[in-house]
Amino acid sequence: MGKLSGRELDCAEVLVGKGYDESDLRDRAVWDDYLDAYEEALARTSTDLATWTVVPANHRWFRDVVVLETLVAVLESLQLRYPPRTGDLEGIVVE
Repeated sequence: MGKLSGRELDCAEVLVGKGYDESDLRDRAVWDDYLDAYEEALARTSTDLATWTVVPANHRWFRDVVVLETLVAVLESLQLRYPPRTGDLEGIVVE
């Protein structure tokens, strides 16, 4: 038995990994259309103030790293600071 091609491996994963369903074959036939539709939707709805970040989810640890790095970058870009203190706090007791 020879090596399986990438396409054959994909098919084998579908059949063994999650169980076969007839919709898998229909979905595979229009997979490029799905990708084009997602790409168009993201491009049309992404703005300078509300950008999309596509997060790969093949591996949980990598997904988590991408989400956290993105979140940290956005929070740092906001340059948040505590507001200046107003009034005299001397003599205030918190019980």
